[in-house]
Amino acid sequence: MSLSNEIARYITNNTVLANIYNKENITVFLPSNDAYLNMNESQFDYPRADVQTWTRILQYGALDGAFYLDDMTENTHHPTHLGSNRYIYFNYYPITSTSGYHTVNGARIVRGNIRGDNGIVHIVDRVIAPYCSYKTLPDYLESPDIRFYSFSSIIKARIVVPELARKTNRSDFFFTSFSPNDSYLYPMPVYGQDRLFQNWTLLQQVYKAHLIPNGVQFIPTRGPIPDFTTIQGDKLTFTRYNGQVYVSNNKVRARIVQANIAVTNGVLHVIDNLLHFVYQTIMQRLEFIPEAKSMLGYMNQLPQDLKDRLNSNKNETFTVFVPTLLAFAKIPETQQQELRRTDEEGLKTLNYLIQGHIIPGREITSKDLESDQTLTTIDDKIVSIIHVNGETYIESGTVRAKIEVMDLGCTNGVIHLISNVLFMKNFTLWEAMENIPLISKMFSFAMRYPDIEESMISDNTGPRTVFIASNDVLNQANLTYLMSFPYIVHEAMKGQIVQGIHMSSDIARSIQVGTMAGKTLTLYKEEESGEFYVEGSHVRAKVIVKDIWCSNGVMHIVDDILHLPIRSVLQELSRRPELTFTYGMIDAVQAVEEKLSNLSENFTLFIPHNSAFTKLQWSTIDDVLKDISVAKKMLECHIVSGVAKYIDEIRDGEMLQADENDIYLIRNKGHVFVINNNLWARILTPDIPASNGRIHIIDTIFSLPYMSVAEALENMEELQPFQDLMSLVPEFNDLITSKDSRKMTLFIPSGKFIESLGYDPIDRIQKSPKILRRLYAGHVLPQMRFDDAFLRKYPETDYVSRSALNVTFTISRSGPESVIDAGYEKHEIDLVRRGFAFTNGVIYIIDSFLNYSPLNLLERLRNEVTVRESIILLDLLVTPNVTDLLQRDDVMFTFLAPSDISSNLGEFSDFAKSSDWDREEKLTVFWRHVINDSEVTYSDLKQGYIRPEILPYDVTLQRDNGDVRFSWENLQGRVIKSNLLASNGIIHVIDKFLYKDMTPTTTTRRTYPMDSSQPRSTQTTANAQPVQAAVSLRHENIVLLLTLVLTWTLLRIIT
Repeated sequence: MSLSNEIARYITNNTVLANIYNKENITVFLPSNDAYLNMNESQFDYPRADVQTWTRILQYGALDGAFYLDDMTENTHHPTHLGSNRYIYFNYYPITSTSGYHTVNGARIVRGNIRGDNGIVHIVDRVIAPYCSYKTLPDYLESPDIRFYSFSSIIKARIVVPELARKTNRSDFFFTSFSPNDSYLYPMPVYGQDRLFQNWTLLQQVYKAHLIPNGVQFIPTRGPIPDFTTIQGDKLTFTRYNGQVYVSNNKVRARIVQANIAVTNGVLHVIDNLLHFVYQTIMQRLEFIPEAKSMLGYMNQLPQDLKDRLNSNKNETFTVFVPTLLAFAKIPETQQQELRRTDEEGLKTLNYLIQGHIIPGREITSKDLESDQTLTTIDDKIVSIIHVNGETYIESGTVRAKIEVMDLGCTNGVIHLISNVLFMKNFTLWEAMENIPLISKMFSFAMRYPDIEESMISDNTGPRTVFIASNDVLNQANLTYLMSFPYIVHEAMKGQIVQGIHMSSDIARSIQVGTMAGKTLTLYKEEESGEFYVEGSHVRAKVIVKDIWCSNGVMHIVDDILHLPIRSVLQELSRRPELTFTYGMIDAVQAVEEKLSNLSENFTLFIPHNSAFTKLQWSTIDDVLKDISVAKKMLECHIVSGVAKYIDEIRDGEMLQADENDIYLIRNKGHVFVINNNLWARILTPDIPASNGRIHIIDTIFSLPYMSVAEALENMEELQPFQDLMSLVPEFNDLITSKDSRKMTLFIPSGKFIESLGYDPIDRIQKSPKILRRLYAGHVLPQMRFDDAFLRKYPETDYVSRSALNVTFTISRSGPESVIDAGYEKHEIDLVRRGFAFTNGVIYIIDSFLNYSPLNLLERLRNEVTVRESIILLDLLVTPNVTDLLQRDDVMFTFLAPSDISSNLGEFSDFAKSSDWDREEKLTVFWRHVINDSEVTYSDLKQGYIRPEILPYDVTLQRDNGDVRFSWENLQGRVIKSNLLASNGIIHVIDKFLYKDMTPTTTTRRTYPMDSSQPRSTQTTANAQPVQAAVSLRHENIVLLLTLVLTWTLLRIIT
């Protein structure tokens, strides 16, 4: 669960919260770890150390009843444990026709429907703050809980809407309000105030344009926001720009400076401008747009008559495309100086440039900006509108600018903010690099390489695209180190120069392009954020300044040096907010920090994401932090010293020797996993290069399992069929649910294997307590943890262990292959790919039962490939009664099955097919291969745990040199394959038939088990207990008794 450990402490140590969170049938909304840590304490004056405040926050996130995501109906509210009128509000925001996301007070639910014993938990992406005020909307405006806001202007204005003012004060009507703070309204120029406050009808319209009726709409932290309609009838639209959210209506834009202030009858959003009210000319409006500061300065240099026209409210209208501050920052300093010249030539250049952004005689709003439309500027230049990938652009010649903010309404026209200065590209790529301060440090390197300069000055081979790292990147790098390797830096710089134009608007999907160095760059846009990224030689860089248009190409400024890792592993960890927990732990363990600081050694690091820590109980992490030696050992599980490997350089199944235990890499179903001591971690972000290593971000902390065996059995689909069987065994349930931290090892048959058995065998198992207990004993080792770290202590030898349930388990390794047996036949086991570690044990998944077979003896014989031909021959010797007997579950046999490669197979075949022998002779040979009423394992045979009298007639057991042989008349059959289980016995494969060629004779009749179809009592040698009686002798006695009874009866009849 992505729950902050601090939050867990508040809940655990706070009586009020503990009582609430232990109630039955409750739903709670809790912030993720990142949300808690990233919260600005000063924003609402909610210090983390203030227990009372955080108690209220967590009370506000708890409500009675079970609310799953599907129960969170759009635009509904529910009382919380903070108070019956302290509502929490649900919204649902669609992304497509089939998908969307839920929010609670605007906080996006990032993980929902987590079921607990007494309710539901939902994890949200920010702290739900501020918690709901007990005030109604008008009461809050008069006395805000957040002390640095005031709304006296709004309070005064409501006099014009008395009925609406009364309605907003009722607790049974709900509203969404966009309210400007006084600090934004007081600077309104007098010409605006006079026009507004002297026109009550206009004031009413403006007031209503800030309220959404009958709905409570919060602003989500990310993602699209739908349009809404105000009481005035205006459509409210929302945009995200430079990390801020803006709301617009009637061509007026306002920034939301504080969203989501919940009140008892709705929500308040603080904004920095009055909506609906258009009262400024173009020149006046530019003064209040921070992004237009540079453009305003240049427009003030225009001829006075043009400025007057742009500042007039007469019938003339204009559309002005205004480059932002960043757009002007893309122009080299030398060219900016040209624009600031006040002489005649300088003003002429400035007029040419600025007038190319002004369209006279038309107010062209966003809905009028059609693709392929051409517009004529005030000085008769032509610009065109294009639409690319859902975005709108304006082009002048070869300069393309994105229209980033649309429809800033003015009394005499409209303003659109754009990302580039049109008609401005009278400088080369080299001049741009030389004169843009943001990339001056990279230019100092480029000056060393004449071919770099030549490629960025010349246009002989066509235009180019260049990706240049900003100064901030080099400020983090070891410049002395870089200067020591001029060839590497040179190759990296050539690897950032691409033939052809690749502007940001062209990147709709991932594309690969070649570079001057022969290396490849991958250009792509992130799907959700739309950000432009470029990757080269595993170095991923975000484009922070797009599309600097030059005379011979286009330049992008990025936040890293492509192809060249410039930071150490520690520096790379420190700059990534998603790795702060692990980095903080490394910083606290001096030995590990010093090791990773060594720039002369290489490392491959598998670093847990912050969310990995939130899977654990906070007490577990506390225990690690309290003991530096434990923390050190835990960190060393993630470090491979001496090598720096990208993921594609590691083979599937390859082992890397970590500083603690071994790490295996596994590729499975499109994902890449790493395993340390049976604990699996999925690689979330691979291949982060550093100057002394490679970093791979994973989703789990090695050495700290977070799930119990019981939880695994419930949640892992592969384990559930076996869990369904074992749930019928009380001892098994007691073991896995025990609270005393027992260690255990389970060898669990896979769900695929169990389901392959079919209905009847599974039903037979479920109905037999004896079979269930046998399966429990043969697959569970209580009080033992055979994890990878333990088994690696026995790499070359068999590991044998006798469990508390009196079953002997043997694990054998031969190279990469491993097998296991539980006293019977050996089965393959993959100790790496199918082993999983948990808090209280280890589970290995196998594809068989270890001590039980659902096949009866006859089925097993016919399915065993090594004896198929021999069994066909033996079958010729017997009557159907015998084959029926081999299929019954109430009798038990040990069968000595001759191999298909037996040395006397030919002569036995002649015998079996011959009609010269009577049935008695053939039955004698058949039963010579059967030990009746007994299950004798190979271990029992090898150790002599069998009484001679239970062996077939005239057959003896011999043991020598580790072999087991069955001897009959000097002919010996050696056991070459053993312990093949059946539901009613066991099979040992021998290398000869217990038969030799002879002349047919008349023999004395002997009695065999097939002479009776009645069930007999079953004896086994379970756990090496000797068998006490011989079945064949009992049959002879029974036959003799029946003969005497029959004779006596006949005599009575005669007399």
